[in-house]
Amino acid sequence: MKTIFLKVFFLFFVITNACAANHFSNDVVEQRAALEQPSRDNSFLISFYKPTYFLPAYYTVSPYREIYNGTNQQNLKNLEFKFQFSLKVPIIHQIFGYKSILYFAYTQLSYWQAYASSPFFRESNYEPELDSRKKGEEA
Repeated sequence: MKTIFLKVFFLFFVITNACAANHFSNDVVEQRAALEQPSRDNSFLISFYKPTYFLPAYYTVSPYREIYNGTNQQNLKNLEFKFQFSLKVPIIHQIFGYKSILYFAYTQLSYWQAYASSPFFRESNYEPELDSRKKGEEA
């Protein structure tokens, strides 16, 4: 199981870096807006919002141990799995008659104690957002 996971992670890492290297420029925001332009009016389009990444080996120097008083602190490890994913979807087009779009975006950042004897999520941060943009102004 770990071997399959490592292969999938390696493939994701290679593809992500190859895409970033091919499309890197000083006008990243403009380039992204141009790529999203043809599909902007598709209400069912789900796209990336903030960076999405998976770090299977993330070392936390000092996890906040005080909140775990009264629990099994030996289970808390410095090595953990960290990931963030972020998506956005357009929900309303032409708000108040203007050429604008209302987006719903969701970002989740989690620290998973995957290498502990009894794995648990040490911390999860949820960030739902509503964002309005004029057509042609993307980020």
